Amino acid sequence: MKKLLVVFDKKNSKDIAIDEDDITLRSFLDFFIRLSKFDVDIYIARDFDCNVNGNTYLANFIFDPSKNDFAKYDKTIVPDVIWDRCITNLFPTPNGDIDCINTFEFKQIDSNKYFQYKILKDKMPYSFVLTDIKSAIKSLENIEASEVIVKPINGYGGKGIVKMTKEELVKSEALFEKYGQYLCQEFLDINLGIKGLVSGPHDIRLYSTNNKIIRSYIRMPKKGGFLANLSQGGELNEIEIDQVPSNIVEFALPIINM
Repeated sequence: MKKLLVVFDKKNSKDIAIDEDDITLRSFLDFFIRLSKFDVDIYIARDFDCNVNGNTYLANFIFDPSKNDFAKYDKTIVPDVIWDRCITNLFPTPNGDIDCINTFEFKQIDSNKYFQYKILKDKMPYSFVLTDIKSAIKSLENIEASEVIVKPINGYGGKGIVKMTKEELVKSEALFEKYGQYLCQEFLDINLGIKGLVSGPHDIRLYSTNNKIIRSYIRMPKKGGFLANLSQGGELNEIEIDQVPSNIVEFALPIINM
């Protein structure tokens, strides 16, 4: 049997195998049920600092496929694969004896919106790091839209994101004290929707593996909002891959094939 260790970094949740919202939890359980049919034992570590020594890690839970649930474990294992699900920490990539999903190098990019922008700047709206009012005024000259999005460089789940006018951005010194490590990005108006799929504000997401799109869905913000994250009250509708407009696929393929 192969051993998969899934590592989370919420130390205050050691009594819960997966401390997530119902939709995310169901997704994990569905994946683990399917994976367990391929002779894989699935373990959960609820501590970022779970490495005991070398290739040995402390697992807090084990998935029981007969009950489709988790059982307390609290024993050491030597995993074949580590799936890094840490959010607030950059879990160190194991040595070459253990495969890692979400390597340290990948997480450095995934957790930093400015790194992402530097790699994909020709595919993204103009963005800059907020440092002070003087430099912001200069950078705002490159933005044609009247509104901007200010978001934490290392944020996730739509937390801390605000929308404001360019005038509002430069009026207050206190704003930079709060958002000094944030990314400012030109706001894209997506109120028109996609004919036949969605009306009003939305975002569309594509999942790929081996340079092939395998899944797609549309997210919509709650009424009166602009954040489509589920954690911020948004809704999600999965769509068939052949429903994705061709211009969106053409736009995404160069990124998928990087």
